[in-house]
Amino acid sequence: MVTIDGPAGTGKSVTARALAERLGLVYLDSGALYRAIALAAEAAGIAGPDDERMAAFLRELPVEASTEGGTFRVQIGERDVSAELRDQQLGQRASRFATDQAVRDRVGEVLRRAAGELPSVAEGRDMGSTVFPDADLRIYLTASLEERARRRTRQLRVRGQEADERSVSREIAERDFRDRTREASPLRQPPGAIRLDTTQLALEEQIDLIISLYRGRGRLRGTRFYRAVRYLARVILGGILGARLEGEERIPKGAYLAAGNHQSYLDPPLLGCLLPGAVGFMAKEELFSVPILGSVIRRLQAIPVRRGAIDRRALRESLALLGRAVPLVIFPQGTRVRDASARPPHAGVAWLARRGHVPVTPVRIESGGLLASLIRRRPIRVVCGPPLEYGPEETHDGDRRFAGAVMDAIERLGENLG
Repeated sequence: MVTIDGPAGTGKSVTARALAERLGLVYLDSGALYRAIALAAEAAGIAGPDDERMAAFLRELPVEASTEGGTFRVQIGERDVSAELRDQQLGQRASRFATDQAVRDRVGEVLRRAAGELPSVAEGRDMGSTVFPDADLRIYLTASLEERARRRTRQLRVRGQEADERSVSREIAERDFRDRTREASPLRQPPGAIRLDTTQLALEEQIDLIISLYRGRGRLRGTRFYRAVRYLARVILGGILGARLEGEERIPKGAYLAAGNHQSYLDPPLLGCLLPGAVGFMAKEELFSVPILGSVIRRLQAIPVRRGAIDRRALRESLALLGRAVPLVIFPQGTRVRDASARPPHAGVAWLARRGHVPVTPVRIESGGLLASLIRRRPIRVVCGPPLEYGPEETHDGDRRFAGAVMDAIERLGENLG
């Protein structure tokens, strides 16, 4: 089971349909069921969920969904209403009915019956959090309000409907507010879901990303070049130096920040080859001017960083990488430091966690460098701690406190290593 949640205009429906078709799964459209209930309620003279007749109406409503032939169809009694459910205004009215818990419970029951035992893709606003909380892969799509309004306007015009982008933007913003503030299953990113920012993604890109995450069970494999370099690094660092990863079960799926201590030039390739799936890096910009090396690390998803100042371009590129579900390796102290207590961490790790809506996995590296590992014959250890979530603080002091908490967690991991 795959669930795709998110606000309106992020491409949930078209992505879910294409995903189901390409993977041979059953497609489940929760929005169609809410529209069907709103359509039937208005036909019965019920204006909204507060109507005193609503409970009796829901009990008697013969609404069902069918997936025969691979097409999601909605029926009210013997009548197929699927073709009547794509009107923009009906969608707005349906969002009001969706604030009612009884309506949401009924939709969930119909969807679970339609899914049965078949592998499915369900899309909506509470699929991963409420209807199918045990789904194998849970995706949360998001995008800027401006981009969502542009997409929705374009979609309506293709259907031959008149649409003004500013009006559509207001309607989406109102719907977002209702969805996020309703008491019944409010819109939120499900715990453990993988967040994808589709603002800068073409439709095919986001479909390909989710397919890659599905096949990797929540982790991106990277390009063939990336996998080849990673394999070679594992042979050298794992086979010769005995490098091993501990605590892999603590690492989140999808995007996260792997924040580690930094004592050796070996640290970036160590994390790159031992952490599961493809990861990106922040690296000092001087490395990118080195012949061959610069080209190689670019292809390994490294982001050049100008040290000694706030590099906004690097931060934007990092957020874009996280938005595509790619984990990012970062060394909070910014450079190699033998004594971690001698240099405070930069607040950038907190800024990226907050703006990217991603957890931070503290990582402790015990290597001593290449020469020390060869002479002492002591295996290199990389230990991952439980992920840290950034709270609601959005102040400079809050960022500094969180960055400090990350470094404290890294240091505590070292206390258990002999």
